[in-house]
Amino acid sequence: MPWSFQTLAGDPARALSDAAEAIGASMIVVGTREPGIVHALEEVLVGSVAVHLAHHQHRPVLIVPLDPRPFE
Repeated sequence: MPWSFQTLAGDPARALSDAAEAIGASMIVVGTREPGIVHALEEVLVGSVAVHLAHHQHRPVLIVPLDPRPFE
């Protein structure tokens, strides 16, 4: 399936969900936030798009870590 680029407005989780529904996506792929105190505070205040999608979607949500670290 070809990919496309779209600019969406509003709540990111809602916009991604609506776009996935409109095109009949089989999955939503999102990344994690950047590490750091500012981004952690923003996540506490605003919430995580990835977590919201994972809890409110009927389709699979793949969350890709920004900086994956191997198991030790």
